[in-house]
Amino acid sequence: MIDEATIGWNKDGARGLLLHMKAAQEQQYLKGQTSAFDVARTCLVLSDKPGTLHYLQAAFAAHDYMMLTILNGGFNDLLKGDPAFRQLQSAVRQRMNQSA
Repeated sequence: MIDEATIGWNKDGARGLLLHMKAAQEQQYLKGQTSAFDVARTCLVLSDKPGTLHYLQAAFAAHDYMMLTILNGGFNDLLKGDPAFRQLQSAVRQRMNQSA
């Protein structure tokens, strides 16, 4: 991860760092070495709405406890009003037996 981040930074600054980190995280995710939620956070910082939603949905399917943070966390800035995101929030609340 550090090597990829360094390559990205040297190539394209902060955005390059994040893009290379995302690619490395996706490979780690496919190998079961990191969570989908971690990839979703990197996608969020990159303002990659489809990627963020994809990995949040994967995290929910995997029962990742970090999904609780989507109820109050920074994901709202990028995804607020998105029907798929609202559905995920509702599903998390339902899983927790909370009302909206």
